[in-house]
Amino acid sequence: ALLIGKDGRCVAASDKNFVDRFLNQSDFEKRALEVEQLRMEDNSAEKDLFEVIGPVAAGGMRLGTLRIGYSRDNINAVVGGVTSMSLFIGLAVLVTGSLLFFWVIKTGVATPLAGVTGVAQKIAAGNLKQNTILVASGDEIGILGDAFNQMLAGLNKLVVKAETISNENLSDSLLDEKLAGDIGEMFSAMVGKLRQCVQQAELIAKD
Repeated sequence: ALLIGKDGRCVAASDKNFVDRFLNQSDFEKRALEVEQLRMEDNSAEKDLFEVIGPVAAGGMRLGTLRIGYSRDNINAVVGGVTSMSLFIGLAVLVTGSLLFFWVIKTGVATPLAGVTGVAQKIAAGNLKQNTILVASGDEIGILGDAFNQMLAGLNKLVVKAETISNENLSDSLLDEKLAGDIGEMFSAMVGKLRQCVQQAELIAKD
């Protein structure tokens, strides 16, 4: 940075070697002394340097010129650093977003579906009496989980009724409970026929 008086003499500088030197010899230095407003210009004497030049005035009177030089190498280094930092931040955001998306898919979709699949496989193997699954979701996966739990509840009731029949407790009021769907109706019909058969057998035994 250079502060130059109207006569071209450097009165203050970040580099003391310029102090008291007259900087009004080259075309660039002469133009700098005549600027009326802030502007940016290449320094013809230094190819890798450009300067921000502005007039210094007080009370409407021009006192001199302020010149601040910037090295292109330094600016390129700063720009490169900013670019690298931007790329790093972008990559970090991308990785974080990917991990978050994977976590949402795993907890919201994969884990509940794995629970449904595991219970379904046990039912397919003949183990109808299964505990309900926990699905803490309000979307389509949650609706699927609720429907699956309703099916499990119905199957569990059928198993309990079957166990009651196998224990020859046809008079148990549990067998009078109506179950939804075709299977429930068929089961109720079967219980009714079994009770009729028992009643007929008892009548025959009395005769």
